[in-house]
Amino acid sequence: MNVPSAGSPSSTSTTVAITKGSADNQIILTQTGSTATRTANVNGNGYTYVEISTTTTTQGITISMKMNGSGTLSGTTISETGTVVITMAGVDYSGTWSSSMTKQ
Repeated sequence: MNVPSAGSPSSTSTTVAITKGSADNQIILTQTGSTATRTANVNGNGYTYVEISTTTTTQGITISMKMNGSGTLSGTTISETGTVVITMAGVDYSGTWSSSMTKQ
């Protein structure tokens, strides 16, 4: 995820597990070491994330994040792109994110 105006890191490496969702066309993506999951609806070799929306308050400041995106499978590689909006103290910071995952 890259949101330079919010001081976010530009890249991170992690492991993601992909499992079948409750509906026939759903997958669930879970990052290793995290309890957070991302749900996506599959169509052919691609999928679209169900929008993620979360809000927390820390030291009296409300911080919200909305994230969406899509991915495509080509061989053993998944490429993803999307957008993110982080709102801190009522100010929006918009950015993009992308990832590339290779089956191991």
